[in-house]
Amino acid sequence: MCFEELKRRLLEGIDLKQGRLHLAKVSQGRFLEEENYTIHLNGERLLFTKVFYGRKPYYKEWVELFNIEEVFWHRGGGPTFGALQQML
Repeated sequence: MCFEELKRRLLEGIDLKQGRLHLAKVSQGRFLEEENYTIHLNGERLLFTKVFYGRKPYYKEWVELFNIEEVFWHRGGGPTFGALQQML
């Protein structure tokens, strides 16, 4: 899945067994190829991401996750991270 498709799906909201994952805010990063996302789970901030779209041919794309709330690791009896991994 490409980053644009992931962004579109997160903006629409993704239903997981742990709740609804939603891209709440998008802002420009320090570089033209970079965006910052704030991702919510059930209306509460879950984590921040930094999405780097790459600078070919020198750098590939990548995503950094940070300021991750404790609920990211366990909610409703199962790891949210695992559900997010399967979606990707």
